[in-house]
Amino acid sequence: MTGKYHQAARDFVSAFDGDAGALSRLNQYYERQFTFDDLKAEVWRRVYAFRQRASREFTNYLKLEEAQIVLAQDAGFSSWTALLEAAENASNPARLRPVLSTHAKFLPVLPDSLTAPATGSYT
Repeated sequence: MTGKYHQAARDFVSAFDGDAGALSRLNQYYERQFTFDDLKAEVWRRVYAFRQRASREFTNYLKLEEAQIVLAQDAGFSSWTALLEAAENASNPARLRPVLSTHAKFLPVLPDSLTAPATGSYT
């Protein structure tokens, strides 16, 4: 089950470097149609170390470890290891579907007690 995540991470790096086949596979993985420019913008927005290297490197690059954390976060995990462990133990693989969106922001779901209108006075 983890093989698709390893392949997606490699494809993320290769697509960033301009590999059209890798971009096509990455689009299949995400069920989207990103262009090379979309992918580069997403990396710029989400990978802090990449932005830091941009001021020091003539030609910037995406590390495999950076692609792995992006994939893990897109599946709702804080780390690559957590994603792989969940994939190995998943009884419902649909829960591990990636949710990358270049425009959406993840909003927390708050309990009703925190979102209900106030009924008292603070004076």
